[in-house]
Amino acid sequence: EIGNRAFKNCSALTEVALPHNVTVLHTEVFAGCTSLKTVTTSYLLTTIGQSAFKDCTALEKFTIPATVTSLASEAFNGCSALTTLVVAKDGLKTIQNNTFAGCDALATVYFAGTEAEWTQMTANADAALKGAAYSKAITLTIEYYYKDTTTAAPTVVTILVDGRTITFEDATGMSVQQLLDQ
Repeated sequence: EIGNRAFKNCSALTEVALPHNVTVLHTEVFAGCTSLKTVTTSYLLTTIGQSAFKDCTALEKFTIPATVTSLASEAFNGCSALTTLVVAKDGLKTIQNNTFAGCDALATVYFAGTEAEWTQMTANADAALKGAAYSKAITLTIEYYYKDTTTAAPTVVTILVDGRTITFEDATGMSVQQLLDQ
């Protein structure tokens, strides 16, 4: 776990690679880290706390792993450079309101599930995540993908294992365990 406000307002922080044993990011853990551009998540991460990445104005892309079950309100509020979100379907059940408020650049969400699953998961979320038009008349594109279809999906996966980063160039449809077995 990384505790409340541990790195809050660390404006010089540009990159974070979470150790594989981090399961919880508590309240405002990286809030106000205005230079934070890249976050590599732990494959054991289960909770992203309230305002965890609030006002991380340089953050461009974020991947929510399948192990995350809880995504608190305002977790990414004010991440004005966030353009791409990758969401696994297996763990996350709901996205709270205001989680992505102020993410005006958010244009694409890759979701490994069906439209019905997305609709259920975002029932309480911002209108932006429901695919509706939002501020500045930007419409969000939600790309649903499955391992056995040809629909576009991210194929490059980078994971952190025991302190080392491993990148897989073609990871379409593969689980973390399958990647580690290669």
